[in-house]
Amino acid sequence: MGGGKAGRVGTVTFEYVAKDRNGREVSGSLQAASESDAAAQVRELGLYPLRLRAARRPSHAQSSESVFARVFPPVSLRQRVQFWAQLQAVLNSGMPMSEGLGTIAATGRGSLARIAAEASCRTAAGEPLSSVLAEYPSSIPATEVALIRAGEHAGTLPKAVEALASMNEAELATRRDFMFQLAYPAFVLLAIAFIPLLPIAVLQGPEAAARVVRDRYLPAVVVVAAVFIGARLLLALVPPIKLGWDHIKLKTPGIGGIVNKMSAARAADVLAAAYRSGIDLGLALELAADSCGNASMGRHLREAAPAVRAGEPITTALARTRAFPARALQMLGTGEKTGDIDTMMESASRYFNDEARSALRISAIAAGVVAILAAGLMTAMQVVGFYGSYATKLGGGGD
Repeated sequence: MGGGKAGRVGTVTFEYVAKDRNGREVSGSLQAASESDAAAQVRELGLYPLRLRAARRPSHAQSSESVFARVFPPVSLRQRVQFWAQLQAVLNSGMPMSEGLGTIAATGRGSLARIAAEASCRTAAGEPLSSVLAEYPSSIPATEVALIRAGEHAGTLPKAVEALASMNEAELATRRDFMFQLAYPAFVLLAIAFIPLLPIAVLQGPEAAARVVRDRYLPAVVVVAAVFIGARLLLALVPPIKLGWDHIKLKTPGIGGIVNKMSAARAADVLAAAYRSGIDLGLALELAADSCGNASMGRHLREAAPAVRAGEPITTALARTRAFPARALQMLGTGEKTGDIDTMMESASRYFNDEARSALRISAIAAGVVAILAAGLMTAMQVVGFYGSYATKLGGGGD
């Protein structure tokens, strides 16, 4: 799909990706004098622009969309939290954005510093920030770029950046809490793996134990690493596998409840930020679906978007898909009636984040107990095996 007349003097070819009124993603190219002019033309076509890129520039997105970058993103969540917080401080201080981005680039490092440096130059030349960020989809998620673009066009960019800073900070806090809670069980399980080496080290010496590590443990580590990387590749590059795996996670007893709460919290955060930025509810729902972190829940959220565009209340449409937890639907219904959808969704996000953290703590305690019992059982088996072998040798010597 395309638009515009090629070859006009003073214009540039822009490639775009957008959503139509039915929520379908379309792409094409057009001629415009600037990125904002291109965005206006896309909206005149009845589309909502998600990504715009000047075709005359080298395609940074191609390098960012390499297999390695898609599987292992070059910018971590922690780095994005810092970036959005710094950009929020820049906007609140009244400093020109290009100057502030230059400061962020000078004090940062890695891929994000390079992106900030390019954004500094291009925003100084009049390009919107979203145009630059859209060229790095492996570093900056498309949902976050869409929220920035919405903030630019609605004049609410500081609010959009503030929402992204808080949203990513909440997710980072949940991840850190998760890792902290699982640290102790992980150390115990690691100890279990090395318990069999103790008798070998005591009876046969360190060199024998080192040979066992080389011959038995190292190949197992290589296999596990290969399986992990292969699984990441499949999940990143084959959507049906990702969908099936996320569905299994939601339905697994114990784990499913935690995943459901964390995904609901993320979706509620994005829905609140998108609604506050002036995005219509149908598209806001699709952005929430794309960023909830679970493909299965995202598919159900996206199924409700056409009904919302047709005028059906968002609570009713979501209740039919059974994508959102009942508590989130209750809070969303209150927001619809009072006109405070963003406020209620922020409350829902805090509620589900707290619930997920509580469930993680309980699970970590249970995992720790199981790990200790397993370590005790493994030690007992090693001791029994050692003394059994020792008694056998004594008995054989006596004969």
